[in-house]
Amino acid sequence: MKVTYSVLSIGLSLILLTGGCSSLERLESNSNKQVNKGEGTGASDQNVIGVQDYTGEGLVLPNSKGNNKISPEKKKEIEKAVKNYFISNYKTKIILHNIVGNQDGFTAFVESTDEPKFHTYAIVSTNADNVKTLKGQVENGIEGGLYAIIYKDKIRELKRYLTNVKNSYQITGRRTEAINNTSTSGFTTQDFYITPLDESLENLGKQYIENPQSTMEKVNSMKHYDIDPSNLLITIQLYMKEENVKPDIDVLNKVVEGLKKSNNLPPGNYVVYLNGNKIYKDTGTGSEENQLQSKDGTIIIK
Repeated sequence: MKVTYSVLSIGLSLILLTGGCSSLERLESNSNKQVNKGEGTGASDQNVIGVQDYTGEGLVLPNSKGNNKISPEKKKEIEKAVKNYFISNYKTKIILHNIVGNQDGFTAFVESTDEPKFHTYAIVSTNADNVKTLKGQVENGIEGGLYAIIYKDKIRELKRYLTNVKNSYQITGRRTEAINNTSTSGFTTQDFYITPLDESLENLGKQYIENPQSTMEKVNSMKHYDIDPSNLLITIQLYMKEENVKPDIDVLNKVVEGLKKSNNLPPGNYVVYLNGNKIYKDTGTGSEENQLQSKDGTIIIK
């Protein structure tokens, strides 16, 4: 499903909060990109933190108008409204991880409690009497979660590969708490997230919303799905373990070459980012000026 990204009351697409770049951003097509001008350029030391310590605390959305001060009573109202919204519209139970003020009310960061697993968000009015989501955003998350079930064995192999990579080099992923409190990227792990870019999985997603139980029975029996790997983006986000160490182009290249040589990985168009160690507390992102990225379209696994 193509997600229609437009500016609603959050003022800035929350997709940007999952990592250094939007998952839909096109990558450099000619060469690996390396720009290192120092982490946190223009930011105070109080606003940056090592990725190993970042939990999502301190996240601020543009034009929040002081809405980050949320009373316990208001939190209960928001949680009830959001849970009812996802049950009514997507037949999906969710857990509410985080609430952050936006210019018109609140943004609720949520995760599905059962499979298909995905992270997303909802926009809630100040009085908690109106809940909405960005068109296609939740559907896209459901589709990515269903894909992860179909290819669960290959997803497990990808996780194993990235664990070995992190153990071999001085790199790491994000904390689970940071993902829960800031992520809106659908199926998301500490090291990667999945984004369907076309309509290949749309019918399956619609079937799930209409009848979750029968769809899950069908999906759990699948081992393959007819999808164009170039239109299934798997974004890998890795970070340097040590502070004040620039991302290493040699490490990035080894990660990329290892992916190309690996067997039994899920089909998709892989993009690899290697970031510095620091995260901006208020945006949940690293510095794009201290980030390496793989070349576009060079890691397509079928």
